[in-house]
Order: sequence, then structure tokens, then C-alpha cells
Amino acid sequence: MIRRRVALRLYVFAFAFSGLVTLGLTALQVFGDHRSGVELARAAAKLLAIHGAATFSVGLFVIYLTNRLLMQHLRAIAHAADSSDYQHAPRSLDLVRRRSATLDELDRVVLAFNAMGTRLYCSHMIRDELNARVAQLTGELAQARHDLSARTDERERGESRETLREFGAYMEATREDERKRIALEIHDELGQLLTALKMDVSLLKMRLTAPDLLEKVADMRVLVDQTIWMVRNVANDLRPAALNFGLTSALEWLTDDFARRNGIPCQFRMNGSEPVLAEAHATAVFRIVQESLTNVTRHSRATCVHVTLNINERGFDLHINDNGGGFDPDTARNGYSYGLLSMSERARLIGAWLRIDSAPGAGTTVSVSVPLCGGTLARPEESCLL
Repeated sequence: MIRRRVALRLYVFAFAFSGLVTLGLTALQVFGDHRSGVELARAAAKLLAIHGAATFSVGLFVIYLTNRLLMQHLRAIAHAADSSDYQHAPRSLDLVRRRSATLDELDRVVLAFNAMGTRLYCSHMIRDELNARVAQLTGELAQARHDLSARTDERERGESRETLREFGAYMEATREDERKRIALEIHDELGQLLTALKMDVSLLKMRLTAPDLLEKVADMRVLVDQTIWMVRNVANDLRPAALNFGLTSALEWLTDDFARRNGIPCQFRMNGSEPVLAEAHATAVFRIVQESLTNVTRHSRATCVHVTLNINERGFDLHINDNGGGFDPDTARNGYSYGLLSMSERARLIGAWLRIDSAPGAGTTVSVSVPLCGGTLARPEESCLL
């Protein structure tokens, strides 16, 4: 359209030039009567040369102005394209407004450039937003993968610990069964043999009359009695026969035996009716009390021990309290006291909670909470658990 406008302007100038030529020839014709033909030709040639030169000069000036305007806007477009990084909103170029209300090619180029800049800016914004979203999702996926790996490792460790505990429970049950079998064999077979030997020694004593032989037989009887007593102790250490008559009977025998052996008063008290427990549960509770009394003998320097059994409809609580020197449970826990760990593991295997309250110089209380018939008991404070 720019070229058409330039051509139209040149055409107007050419048309004006033709009109001037015609006007000049007419003037020459009117005034030709007063001049000669040579003068008329010279005047016409001069007029044509002047008018042609003027028309050519005006055309060149118009072309120069048009080219200057076009190059000015093209440089503005090129500068805007070079200076735009599209990280920020692009600067729009102004339209070349003239008297004409219509848009020419230059105006359309400016509008197209502005639209292109806006689209590129929007594209960069969308790309940056997508990159940020991808980075965010990548971070979330990495964190989710890390969490999943941690949960998987924790689950595997938990499964391994549970497997080890199940194996430990199986080994403990096997060990208790073996103790029970050996105790029964010692009590039934070896005990019967020793009883028969004692009877034979008594019969032999009745038939002998020599003093030296009677003295020897008396020594043999004492030795047999000591052996029988030792066998019974070994059998009871392996598995007390009192466990066959219930947990209460076993605890009564245990406290009496502890007081007799160590010379430390040990009182047992039960509140409520005797609980009905499976053999494995009764054995575990008995072993916990036995280990607690062993710790009293070895470490506490106590002068009195109380064992209390409180029974209710949900379960029972067992407390072993002494007035000894006490200890720091945290130090014992960090020091891996195998006796305390054994007590805690036995309690866990039967679904019970074990709590130890102690302090240096304040004595020690071991508490065991055992649910009955699917009952649930409140969990003791974590700081006291082992």
C-alpha cells in the first residue's frame, strides 16, 4: 500500500506537470502572435525542463521522506526485538497515526510485532511456570520417594524385629518345655532312685550291729538326704512344682524360699480371686518375679521385700517393692542390663506392660500389668518402660 500511495502521489505530480505543460502551451499559443517560432520553442523547452526538474525533485523528496519514515519504524522494531528478554512485559510500539483512519502495512507490522511480543511473553511466563511446577513436583516426588524408602526400611526393620521376637518367644517356650521335662525326670526318676537308696540304707542300718559300720551307714544316710534335697532344689529351679497348682501357689512358694535362703523378710499379699492364666503366661510372670528377687539379692542391699498381686475384671497388677539402695533406670537401660531386658521381653511376649520405678537411695518397685481374657490395660509412662 505504501508503494501504491507513493505511485499515486507521483501520478498526481505528473498529472499536475501535464496540466502545467498544457497551460504553458496554451499561453504560448495565445501570446504566440507576438513572438517568433524559435523563441516560442525555446520558451516551451525551458518551461518543460524547469517543470520536469521540479517534478522529479518533488518525487525524490517524497520517496526520501517515505523511506525515512519506514526505516525509522523498522529500526524501532529491530531495537525493541533486540532489547526484549521476554522475562518482563514487552514495551508496545506506537502506531504511525496520520490523517487517514485506515491502517497501512507499517501499522499492521507494528500491531503484529506487539502481538508477537505479547505471545512470546505469555509463552515465557507459561514456560517458567511449568518449569517451577516441574521442579516442585520433582522435589515432592523425591521427598515422597525418600519417605517411602524410610517407611519401607522401617517396616522391614519392624518385621525383622517381630520375626526375632517370635523366634525368641518360640525359643523361650521350647526352653521352658525342656526345663519342665528335665525337672519331671529328675523328680520322678532320680528322686525315686534316691528314695529307694535311702530305704536300703535304713534297712542296712537295722541289720548291722558293729559301731563303726553303724556310723558309716549314718554318714551314708546324711549324704543321701543331702542329695535328695539338692535334686529337689535343682528340679524346683528348673521349674517349680508349685506352678502346677497355679500362679498364687507358685508365688507363695517363691517368696518363702527367697526369705529362707537369703534371710530377708519377703511378704506376699493377694487382693482378689486367683487369676486363671495359661501356662505360658503364668510361667512368664513367675520368671519376672524370680528375676526381680534375684536382683534384690545381688544389688539392692534391701532388708524387706513386698510382693503384691491386685486382681480386677480387666487383668491384674503385680508389684515387687524393696527398700534397698535403688538405681537410675536410664543408666541401667543404656547399660543394657540383661536381667531387666529379659524381664521386659517376657512381659511383652504375653502382652503385658513392665514398669520400673527407682532412684538412688529410694528403693525399687517393679510393676507388671497383665490383661485377662482380651482385656486392655492403660500403657504406663514411657519414661519408666524398659
